[in-house]
Amino acid sequence: MHKVTISEKGQISIPVALRRRYGLKKGDKLVLEEIEGAIVLRPLPRHPLLALRGSLKGVNAEN
Repeated sequence: MHKVTISEKGQISIPVALRRRYGLKKGDKLVLEEIEGAIVLRPLPRHPLLALRGSLKGVNAEN
């Protein structure tokens, strides 16, 4: 478990071990959700089109 402290400005720092594990870099976006009383941070894809990669695999463009 990792502990963080909220600054006066409401900011937190993500521990380096987690940044490395999830490949988080300066400028990356995260979504914050409240799920059953817990605050969850989830990384967003760096580019929206990357999330679609492979979704059309096997689709025949001629039809």
